[in-house]
Amino acid sequence: MNDEKQPLLIGPISPLDNAEIQTVELADGGPNLTPKDEKAKNDYHPASERCLEHPTSNFDTMIHLLKGNIGTGILAMPDAFKNAGLFFGVFGTLFMGAICTHCMHILVQCSNELCIRNQRPAMSFAEVVEDAFAMGPVSLRSYSKRMKNVVNVFLLPLYFGTAIYAFEGIGVILPLENNMKTPEAFGGWNGVLNTSMVIVAVLYTAIGFFGYLKYGDKVHGSITLDLPDDLLAQSVRAVMALSIFLSYGLQFYVPMNIVWPYVKSKLTSDYALKHGEVVTRFVLVFITFVAAALIPNLSGIISLVGAFSSSALAIIFPPFIEIMTFWPERMAKDEWVLWKDIALILFGLTGFVFGTYASVENILQHS
Repeated sequence: MNDEKQPLLIGPISPLDNAEIQTVELADGGPNLTPKDEKAKNDYHPASERCLEHPTSNFDTMIHLLKGNIGTGILAMPDAFKNAGLFFGVFGTLFMGAICTHCMHILVQCSNELCIRNQRPAMSFAEVVEDAFAMGPVSLRSYSKRMKNVVNVFLLPLYFGTAIYAFEGIGVILPLENNMKTPEAFGGWNGVLNTSMVIVAVLYTAIGFFGYLKYGDKVHGSITLDLPDDLLAQSVRAVMALSIFLSYGLQFYVPMNIVWPYVKSKLTSDYALKHGEVVTRFVLVFITFVAAALIPNLSGIISLVGAFSSSALAIIFPPFIEIMTFWPERMAKDEWVLWKDIALILFGLTGFVFGTYASVENILQHS
């Protein structure tokens, strides 16, 4: 391994290209590690190899998580309760919060495991998917690059939906954990992740419950459209606009990592390279601004982004990654984990298919 510490989210070459990491496939499909290799694996700690100029504290990370998960989509919760009802809306929101939090824990656990195996300090969401497939069953290893591209395809609409309307925090989980001063405090029952997600779930439930309780079936796609035209209501709208404006840096962190390398490869002159990143950021922000101004059906777009991207990234991919990462040793030892992951995948696929269909149909009916 290269002794030089790698920058955040930029690790060494892929495990299949690294001459120091080799696996021998046995009849049961598992890798054969020598005692020396196993010792080196156990002695490697990804957090100690990270080169961070400004590591974040636990409180900083919790604030970022709250902002990452509480976007303007929370304003559409009363409309969601209108479709679900008060009773099912409350328990459904809390249940989905628990499912998403569990999948976030899965993603972080798999990322740490793959970092140790490949001796990499940090990994992004797409890199975790790529390495999980690259070190998984032999029959699926050739799909590692394709699966990385698939994840990026799902990430882009999620983040454009973030900037316009809502945000699902699954995409920033790994960058935030990778930037922590004490990443071991991220997990656990009373860790940063669980604490943040409990607050998120309570706030989403409260806004949905009391918003629908106040305005009933006449509630709009955004609760701000139902507020009166007095000074207090206008101040709420102004604060929300300011919050969206100040959060663009966080929301465009991951999509720029996806888009900029491709744009950069097309630039040849020094002048273009010097100003290309700024122009790229401006174009992305301008696209979301135009889309937000031209698309009238707010609730339909929120539902579509949630059903298409969020259900895939937050519910389908994490358990699938866990199966690939720990196959076949832990899956055979803890068979209930395998069935739990399969149940989560089926649950996510159901929401993906029917949610996307219903959202598209709703948009077409109101167009």
